[in-house]
Amino acid sequence: MIGPGPADVVAVVVTGGDAAALARSLASVSWARERVVWDPGDRVGAGTLPAGVRHVRRRADVEASSAATWILLVAEEEVASDALAAAVADATRSTPSRAYRVPLRIRVGDHALEVLAPPVRLAPRGARPSVRSDGTLTLVGAMAAGGRVAAHLLVAQPEAPESLTMWIESRSRVRAELLATDRVRPRLLRLVRSGLLSAARVLFGRATAAMGWERWLCAVVAGYAALVAEARLWERGFAEDHDTA
Repeated sequence: MIGPGPADVVAVVVTGGDAAALARSLASVSWARERVVWDPGDRVGAGTLPAGVRHVRRRADVEASSAATWILLVAEEEVASDALAAAVADATRSTPSRAYRVPLRIRVGDHALEVLAPPVRLAPRGARPSVRSDGTLTLVGAMAAGGRVAAHLLVAQPEAPESLTMWIESRSRVRAELLATDRVRPRLLRLVRSGLLSAARVLFGRATAAMGWERWLCAVVAGYAALVAEARLWERGFAEDHDTA
């Protein structure tokens, strides 16, 4: 599938506790040399994971749990496309080493669109997971993004209201926990900007086919999920202030 052997990469899947989504995401990156589940909320039992998959709670343990020279960051609601394995292998074997953006494609029913400004998701060892101002997971480090892999991560957005609500809850919970890990303080301007940026990069994304209301639905959901994550950060801030009062 990817040539002579697996890419020297650890696939780090960040989970908010959605067992079914996590299983799909892990299965899609089974080609990685190592797989690690980062569970900042401690919502997944290590014993429930497939053999060989490591479970960590702290960000500091993500890199320590792996010997791979590259990191691929994946959210639990994302799955790797069939072509991503080969694209990652090509990127990690190229010189000089650099960080890479990985396109994100959102699918609703039979429609899909690729969001603007894809985040850095593949980088040499030493990069750390974080959250961009638009609520997207990203890798940050001393090395700036110098390329873009020729394959994507796919997000299958639920259509049923109940499933969509649970999907947003899990997604926003993870983002809030990562923001708290970065010691980001809640700010009104950040809350507003996060929602607007997240919605805009979806609304103006490149669709694979003509889209109508599906595009607007994706944009509204993306913006709302980002707002919920920021609201959760506010809740954590208030709780911490109360505890220290």
